[in-house]
Amino acid sequence: ALRMSYALWSSMPDATLSELAESGSLSSEKVMEAEISRMLEDPKAEALVRNFAGQWLQLRNLNDVVRDSNKFPEFDEDLAKSMRQETEYLFRYFLDWELDFRDFLDPGYTFIDQRLADFYGFEGDFDDQFVLSGTEGSDRFGLLTHASILTVTSHTFRTSPVKRGKWILGQLLCQEPPPPPGDIDTTLQSEGNDDLTIKEKMAEHRAKPECAGCHMIMDPLGLSLEHFDAIGKWREEDNGFPVEAFESLPDGTILSGAEGASEYVKSHYNAMPCVSQQLFTYLLGRGIEKRDLEGLEGVMEDWESRDYVLEELVRLLLMSDSFTMRQAPPYEEEAE
Repeated sequence: ALRMSYALWSSMPDATLSELAESGSLSSEKVMEAEISRMLEDPKAEALVRNFAGQWLQLRNLNDVVRDSNKFPEFDEDLAKSMRQETEYLFRYFLDWELDFRDFLDPGYTFIDQRLADFYGFEGDFDDQFVLSGTEGSDRFGLLTHASILTVTSHTFRTSPVKRGKWILGQLLCQEPPPPPGDIDTTLQSEGNDDLTIKEKMAEHRAKPECAGCHMIMDPLGLSLEHFDAIGKWREEDNGFPVEAFESLPDGTILSGAEGASEYVKSHYNAMPCVSQQLFTYLLGRGIEKRDLEGLEGVMEDWESRDYVLEELVRLLLMSDSFTMRQAPPYEEEAE
């Protein structure tokens, strides 16, 4: 009961949950399933939305973002708050409705208030309340075009294809590249040279043999988002040069801007398993261990059969052996 309460509400169990625990009723799968549904419908479940999205998508980093006021005069605390809420509202929408979570990357709609509508250039009158809005005809279509994500993956003065590419690999595909060796200079040699675009500067850096390995995948993913500046605003130019967001991965896959990157992630074999792993880590408050692997494989099979509905993933993880038992059963490798 304590685990469930802190996982979903980030607080102590209420009277109902406590009574079920004391009576032993939570040992019944039927009772536990019903209780999970009740808890997710409770307003206190907003803690799951805010805290998990904050951890997984790194939205909490918006609290520490600083931008040069001369280069980005629009950016302030209120805009940062609206950015974060847009992504939280979308996550909550997928949690509340029986939607295929694979569409979280590119649903074709978003939630915006007037401040964000003005920032994105959406036509129409909006108010201070967030409303569901279609994105057809705009340069926004899904998660990778949310200003929240584009901002937390940028530097103070400019975009960062490396941070953006690393974020996609680590947060969405659970394939975060290793840190650079301690003796490697990671600064761009041509930093400050306004005669080059960030794409050209990255090409110089990637030409170094000791840097090429990790950057061959990170850079194209990050560069595909270059139409969005360091606060996620659409742009056509970088340092006076036209932005070129068409990139190629080492396997020959062509990324046509942010939509290409989104399609690549959405079709990746590890996209949905990564969501499961990220949520598992949050709900249990620890990393994945070898003994959890068999259970997670079963969760993924069941989640697929339930059409990748987010609430079903929450339910499957909370009812897994790793969550309900003090210690998960040992992992047994199959004999070759």
